Amino acid sequence: MRDKLIIDNMELVDSCALRYSRMADIDDLKQVGYLALIEAVDKHLATPRPVLKNYIISCVMGKMKNYLNRFNKTLRNVKYTLNLKDEWVEILCDESHHSTQIDLNYESDALSYVLESNLDEREQQLLIDCYGLRGNAPMIQRDAGKRVGLCPSAVSKINTKSIKKLKAFYGIPTNKN
Repeated sequence: MRDKLIIDNMELVDSCALRYSRMADIDDLKQVGYLALIEAVDKHLATPRPVLKNYIISCVMGKMKNYLNRFNKTLRNVKYTLNLKDEWVEILCDESHHSTQIDLNYESDALSYVLESNLDEREQQLLIDCYGLRGNAPMIQRDAGKRVGLCPSAVSKINTKSIKKLKAFYGIPTNKN
């Protein structure tokens, strides 16, 4: 029953992925969508929903939007914070750019220098984890905090402080809030 429900609803995932394909790689979106589909079917089997199709679409679209928000947040924040060119941000955030190894090495060295000269080890690691730098996938603050023994609110405070330090290094004005 479970497998049949999953297979029967895979087209919903494909159509949802197609809707957002301009914003991210369609294969990545489909992967996120298929995981959401499996989760939705499992929840439906545990507690039946009146209209499964609507529930699946809601779950799949929600997971895809979360994925896009995390992905776009990473690119925007890294680009703004470190004042990097678009292609450098893509190289630093996406490990699939191995064809530009020279640029990757240069920019990783430049990024390492900026981070090491302005931040302590914990601050560096949290930024790398939360923003998915150096080819790592971005983590939520809860997961990044677990790695260093901190709660999510402490991670947020440290990241905010770190970003202010980096902005000061680049001469970018910060909000006084």
